[in-house]
Amino acid sequence: MRYCHLLSRTLPGQRRFVKFFLSITLYFVALTASVAQRSLQSVPLRPAEFPHLSGRAEVASRAPALNGEKTVRFVYLVPSDVAIKPAYTQSIKNAARHLQQWYRDQLGGNQSFRMTDNIVDVYQSTHPSAWYATNPDADWAGEWKFWFNAVNDAFALSGGRFEDPDNFWVIYVDALSVCPMQQGGGLSGVAAMGANDLRGLVGQPWIPICNEVIPNYSPCRYVGGLGHELGHAFGLPHPGDCDDEHPVACDYNALMYTGYVNYPSTYFSESEKASLRTSPFITTITGAGCNVDCSALSLDYVLTSLKQISICQGDTYLAGGQMQTNSGTYTNRYTSTSGCDSIVTTQLTVLPAFNTVRDVSICYGQSLFAGGKLQTASGSYIDNLASKAGCDSIVTTNLTVLPALASGRDITVCQGQSILTGGKLQTTSGTYVDKLKSKAGCDSVVTTNLTVVSLTTVYYSGEQDCWARRRATAAQAGASIALLSITNC
Repeated sequence: MRYCHLLSRTLPGQRRFVKFFLSITLYFVALTASVAQRSLQSVPLRPAEFPHLSGRAEVASRAPALNGEKTVRFVYLVPSDVAIKPAYTQSIKNAARHLQQWYRDQLGGNQSFRMTDNIVDVYQSTHPSAWYATNPDADWAGEWKFWFNAVNDAFALSGGRFEDPDNFWVIYVDALSVCPMQQGGGLSGVAAMGANDLRGLVGQPWIPICNEVIPNYSPCRYVGGLGHELGHAFGLPHPGDCDDEHPVACDYNALMYTGYVNYPSTYFSESEKASLRTSPFITTITGAGCNVDCSALSLDYVLTSLKQISICQGDTYLAGGQMQTNSGTYTNRYTSTSGCDSIVTTQLTVLPAFNTVRDVSICYGQSLFAGGKLQTASGSYIDNLASKAGCDSIVTTNLTVLPALASGRDITVCQGQSILTGGKLQTTSGTYVDKLKSKAGCDSVVTTNLTVVSLTTVYYSGEQDCWARRRATAAQAGASIALLSITNC
C-alpha cells in the first residue's frame, strides 16, 4: 500500500495499468485482485494546491524552539473515545530513533534530524475517533478531510503549524479514515498518518478501509512509511516520472516511491540527499545512536548501569529524581534523542557520623594534643577529623591534668641509727628529697627533714628517784627516756 496516496483511482485503459503493474510486481504481489483493478498512482500533497496554509497557525500560542534548536516533533494524538496505548508511544519513539539513524547513514557526516528530549508528545483529544473523517470544517474537503482534521486537531493541542520555522511535525492519530480518504501524507513541514500505521508499528494487522487486503508486513515497512512522509515534509517529491501516466525511468526502489516497503533496504537518491543537506532541520547528531530492531519497535531499548555511592551523614546525593539523604536504592531513567534511553540504578549508602569520646588524664607539667593544639589544662576539647571513608569524625577529649603530689615529713633518729631518704640510708641530720611515682604514674615529691639526736649521759647525786631523773634528763635533752643512760639508776 502506497503513501501520500492510499486513494486508488480508476483510470481508463487497463493495458496501461497491466504494463505498470508488471513493472512493479515486486512491491504489489501481495495486493488483492480488487486492488489490481485500480491504478496505484501516487497522490502527493503539493504546497501549491493549498496556498491558504502558508504560515497558518491554528492556536494563538505557538510551540517554541526547544533550546533554540530546530527539531522534528512527534505527536501521538488519541481521540476521546480511545485509550492511550503505551505500546504505540514506545513504537513511535523507536521508529523515530531508527529512522534518525537511517537518515544519518544515508546523509553521512552524522547528519540527520534532531528530536525533542522525550521524542513523543501524547495528547488526548476532545474529539471522538469518527470526527476526523466526518468533521465538515476541514481545510480540504473530500479525500484530504481526514488528514487535515487530524493535523488541525494536533496543532490546536500542540501549538504546531504549517511551515513552522522551528519545528517539523509528525502526527499519528489513532483513528481510521473512510474510503476514499487519504490516511497519510506530508506537506510543508508536516507529516500525518492514521491508526493503520500505528497498528503496523506494533505488528498488528491492517484494518481495510476500501476493501483492500494488505500483507502482514514487518513493522520495518511502517518505519519506511514514516521516512517517506517525513521526506515529503522536507519537500522531497516522488522521484523522476513515477507519477506520470506512462512512467519510463521510475526509481521504484527509492524510499520516496515504493522502496519504503523494503525499509531499511532502500535509499535516498543523490539529488534527494543534496536537497536534505540544505535544510536547516538537518544537523550534526552526536552519540552512538541506539541499536533498535525495526521489526520489534514495541520493546524498551535501554542501557542499564549500576552505581554504588557512599556519602557522609549530613551530605546529599541526586538520585531517583531528587536529593537523597537516606540509604536506599534509587532509579533514574534518562532519555536520549540520539541513542537509547538509559536506566541508572544507584545503591546509596549514607555513612554514619563517627562521634568518639575519650577520657584522658595527664600529669601536671605534661601536655596532650587535643582541640587542634597541645593542651596543659583540664577541660573538654573537640577535634573534627576525617575517617577512612572521608567522612567527618568528631572526637571529644575530656582532659584531666593531675596535680603534682608534694609532701613533707619530719623524722628524728638517734645517733647510730639510719633512715632511707634522698635515695640512700641517711645518718646525719638534713633535708632530703625523694621523687616517687603515684598510682596514676605521676611524680610524687617527698621532702624529709631528718634530725639525728646524739646520745647524752647525765649523772645525779643523792637519793632522787631514777625515773624522775630520767624524765628531767629527757626533757632537757629532748630525747626519749628509753634512750637515756643514767648512772646509778
